[in-house]
Amino acid sequence: MLERERKQLVWIRFIILAGVSAGILWLSLTSSPPVFDDALLGWDKAQHALAYGVLALVAGRFFSLGKLTSSQAWGLAVVYAMGYGGLLEVLQAVAGTGRMGEWGDLVADAVGALSVGSIGFWLRTRGKP
Repeated sequence: MLERERKQLVWIRFIILAGVSAGILWLSLTSSPPVFDDALLGWDKAQHALAYGVLALVAGRFFSLGKLTSSQAWGLAVVYAMGYGGLLEVLQAVAGTGRMGEWGDLVADAVGALSVGSIGFWLRTRGKP
C-alpha cells in the first residue's frame, strides 16, 4: 500500500471511530434516547453490548493501522471501548440528564467489547505462529 493511501485509510478509520464514539455519547447522555420495539434490541443490555462491540470493532481496525502488534491493537481497542463505557456511565450519573449510570450497563459494555475484541484478535492472528 502506498503511503498516501495508507494515510487516507488512517483518516477514514479515525473519522469512523470518532463518529461511532460521538453517536454513543449522544445516545448515552440524551434525556430521551430512541426506543426499539424489537424484542432483542429493545433490551437495554443487548443495545449496550452491540454498541460497545461496534466501538471495539472500529477501534481495533483503526489501531491495527499503527505500529502495534495485533494483540496490542485489539487489546487497546477493548480498553478504549470499556474505558469509554465507564466514563459515560459516570457522566450519566452526574450530568443531570435524568439518566443514571448502572453497573449492569457497564458489564454489558464489557461483554460486547471483549467479545468483538477477542474475535478481531483471533481473526487477525489465526494461522500465524
